[in-house]
Amino acid sequence: MSKLKMHTPNKADENYKKLAELFPNAVTETIDENGEVVRAIDKDVLMQEINTMVVDG
Repeated sequence: MSKLKMHTPNKADENYKKLAELFPNAVTETIDENGEVVRAIDKDVLMQEINTMVVDG
């Protein structure tokens, strides 16, 4: 009998990869809580990419 995997796949990593493929302009770097440089999605740039209208503020 094979054992079941008892962990949940990390959907955040999967979603990040999908967003980075679709919207490469929204990919940026930031520093995490450990002081390490990590890749991230810039929310403001992403919103500009997916909206049909650009709104100031």
